[in-house]
Amino acid sequence: PEATVDHPARNSWDELTTKLKRVKGGQVRSGPIKRRIKFIIKTFIPPVWAYWFVINSNKINRSQKATSLLIQTRLWLTEMTTTIRLLANGKMERR
Repeated sequence: PEATVDHPARNSWDELTTKLKRVKGGQVRSGPIKRRIKFIIKTFIPPVWAYWFVINSNKINRSQKATSLLIQTRLWLTEMTTTIRLLANGKMERR
């Protein structure tokens, strides 16, 4: 119960997209085929739950909500682009 786990926040767009590409590579290019197909399908479904969470949050103001929605949308577009590249035999991110 006294354990503390700290994970550093990503502070830049490059850090966010590097992690996204690394994770997506593992989801799309390795593991059982059924699991890979599930992740591929999920990639192309809009992140409605994330949008809903941001819009309904009482902890952030309108400007922060707009920024959060923009970042989430850019990440989703990057995720789709990365998945398409991986499916076309692209290399996985290794950092």
